[in-house]
Amino acid sequence: MCNCNKITICTEFDAAQIAGLQVPIASIHAFATQTVPADYLICDGSAVSRAEYAELFAALGTVWGEGDGTTTFNIPDLRGEFLRGFDAGRGVDAGRVFASDQGDQMQQITGSIGVVSRFNSPEGVFSYSHQPGSTDATSGINDQNRLLFDSANSPNARVGEETRPRNVAVTYAIKAAQPASN
Repeated sequence: MCNCNKITICTEFDAAQIAGLQVPIASIHAFATQTVPADYLICDGSAVSRAEYAELFAALGTVWGEGDGTTTFNIPDLRGEFLRGFDAGRGVDAGRVFASDQGDQMQQITGSIGVVSRFNSPEGVFSYSHQPGSTDATSGINDQNRLLFDSANSPNARVGEETRPRNVAVTYAIKAAQPASN
């Protein structure tokens, strides 16, 4: 049984004992700083030396880019990107190729509304436009009533140029080398 009142502090370590504690090459980490430790590379799509980062090249190959085709290869470019776990046959993101990017997309919005001669009090994303005296070319009616949709009219809407979840910016970096042992 363990003596929980005793703490042992080691001052000497055997390299073989701690080798398994090293961070694996090619693992990606988020940093709360704009600089990263010397054994990491910021995931900015750079072409790096196949010789200098031989272990990283062995792990990645050219899946993130071929570099110059002979002496360099590319690391991932994760600047401004959200990471998504690879589907690997689960069926949530079926047909997706590992290391591929996806453009933004918004789920389709559908609905219906009954139309009467006048729209009374539209709410939320709907608004009403009435232009008396203008002629509808299709119907020949001398008034035009229009029902308009604008997601910016939704209460507390946060609209912009992209669809995105709430987020915080961090620096993504890839483990490129193991620290030199002394």
